[in-house]
Amino acid sequence: MAGPSFFGKRAQETTGVTAGLLDSSTVKAPPRWLAMEEPMAEDRAARIMELYDREALILYRLAYRITGSREDARDAVQESFARLVQHKDLDSLVRPESWLRTVITRLSIDLRRRRNADADRKRERALELMALDETDRANTGDVALERKEKVAALRRGIEQLSAIDRAILLRRSLDDVPLAELADAYGVTEKAVRNRLSRARIFLRQRMKREEG
Repeated sequence: MAGPSFFGKRAQETTGVTAGLLDSSTVKAPPRWLAMEEPMAEDRAARIMELYDREALILYRLAYRITGSREDARDAVQESFARLVQHKDLDSLVRPESWLRTVITRLSIDLRRRRNADADRKRERALELMALDETDRANTGDVALERKEKVAALRRGIEQLSAIDRAILLRRSLDDVPLAELADAYGVTEKAVRNRLSRARIFLRQRMKREEG
């Protein structure tokens, strides 16, 4: 039986493209699954390392296409091989590379869903804060329904802005994009961006006051 020493030795040997495929820094920091301490037969460990050398880059590219995130793709590759290490009947896998691709596809879809859900919650909260004036923010007793109504009114107002004003307002307010970057993206000056932001915010405040009145 070969314990962690096999993976420790193999990790030091893995200094080529495969070791660094996820990030150049991983050459000095081998994948986390290499540090797993479950003893296993040396031939089993060698088979897993051979699969990693052959499939890791393919799996990374597959995960990246699904997630659009290098970090998530790296995590998906590592988790896939961690699950392979823990598989109780590895010898029964006729095509372990197909098994790995199925696992990483599911993991990547889950990661993308979680990331999208987190982004949606962040944007919804940002819209909520935009809809509340300073008094509302200080009042922790606000009723949830009132906040939803304010957000709905804000959305209706935003829809009435011109396409460029709407894009500038949302990218600045929700994503905190720098003024210079916005100016470059829309082919205007930073002063023009500030003016558009000011006009859009005044319009939204006035429209929301009319709806409340």
